[in-house]
Amino acid sequence: MSLDKAVERAITECIREGILAEFLKKNRAEAKKMSIYEYDEERHMRQTREEGMEDGMEDGISQAAANMLKMREFTDEQIKAVTGLKQQQLNELKKEQAGLVQK
Repeated sequence: MSLDKAVERAITECIREGILAEFLKKNRAEAKKMSIYEYDEERHMRQTREEGMEDGMEDGISQAAANMLKMREFTDEQIKAVTGLKQQQLNELKKEQAGLVQK
């Protein structure tokens, strides 16, 4: 069932069962819009949290690789094995570090 139909059905059932019946009769369209908006907001917030977690993981992995590079005790292959980074990403980190050292 689509979200639109599900919300409509819920409103109709609430009115039929006397749950907020007067309010829903007077404000049916607004209640429907708000129900759909609230659903979208929850989904948006969940997606935002998931994206934030992914960004945090990427930042943590990059920081770990950068620390390993600074230690100069690990080969590129070892760093890639631990972090899962690709050679191109590792090269970019090296360039960033070189840029920071020269400044």
